[in-house]
Amino acid sequence: MKQMLLGNFISIPSDNTSRYVATPSDLFVDKKEMESLATDLFPGWRPEQGCLIGYKPFDDPANGTGAERVVGALAVLREFFETTPMLDTAMTVRDNDGNPVKVARVHCIEMLDLIFKKTPEYGINTGNRRSVAMVVALAAQKVAGLEQVDLKIPAIIEDYEDELERRRANVRSNTGIDKSRKRPTLKDHLNAAYKILSVGGKESSLHKGGDSALMKRGTAQKCSGIIELNAKFPELEILDRCLDEGRKDHIDPSKLDKEKLRHLLKGSEKLGLPVGTMEDVQGYVADPKPDAKNEPKQMAKSSMAQAAKANENKVVQMVLFSVLHNQPDNLAWLAANAKPFNELLAELGGPAARVDSE
Repeated sequence: MKQMLLGNFISIPSDNTSRYVATPSDLFVDKKEMESLATDLFPGWRPEQGCLIGYKPFDDPANGTGAERVVGALAVLREFFETTPMLDTAMTVRDNDGNPVKVARVHCIEMLDLIFKKTPEYGINTGNRRSVAMVVALAAQKVAGLEQVDLKIPAIIEDYEDELERRRANVRSNTGIDKSRKRPTLKDHLNAAYKILSVGGKESSLHKGGDSALMKRGTAQKCSGIIELNAKFPELEILDRCLDEGRKDHIDPSKLDKEKLRHLLKGSEKLGLPVGTMEDVQGYVADPKPDAKNEPKQMAKSSMAQAAKANENKVVQMVLFSVLHNQPDNLAWLAANAKPFNELLAELGGPAARVDSE
């Protein structure tokens, strides 16, 4: 770790695997959160807050060379400070004594010009939110009249072997949550999983081992299932429907069950389930059933035994006894005499029989 100029680094939105979209406006919930982080950074970016981790951007056939993407990212950051509604009114940053310092849009743009006197050389793999809030913190220092504004921060330059290694490290950096990090949503995890798997990663790259993305195993399984189904049935646009909440056919990924996704992909010999067809998949994602743990539980055996003893109706006793003791003969006899029983039930004005089945 060494002290380096903040202007050497820029957050490249397309490289931020941890976040869905990941432009500066996506990194903060609201203005208050930006103000709080800028206040934490007012004394300077201290090593105990976690140093910034930079990297030399890879070329990307879809988005241009590393140098071109750096230039584009700098334009995105400038546009954020020029247009963000957060700065329609001044930010309130607290100085070292807790006094409020008002930071306006013009102050932030002046600080951008001071920080980025030349084109940055490195992308940012860890510290994206802090790199944005640091602009506000430095602007507050200048407004507060500090004699010297220090543009240096603690940083490490990582030489990643490839994009898979860099993307796993990027997601991993947001697994530990503190006040300078934003907890990833399921949509963030799904987007991250897609980006990791698309460069040769496997499901184990998401959750297994210290060099993985450190997702929870269940989250990794669900995300992998969604992505595999999306690849198998691209015409259903499952991934885009999960990520884009503005679509009329939006799918809430939190309602999808990882086990059901796995059965649709691979079937289940144990449960006698075949591999799902496109129609099966479309029907499920359009109206996913709740996870098994949320479904009503079957009546306990002790409750059935007690009900059989307490209920004087012989039919009820026969049914419960058959279920408890696996005696299908009683049920077969009842089925053979269904007509008179049904007629009697109708005569007594009882409820119509109903059987719910999957």
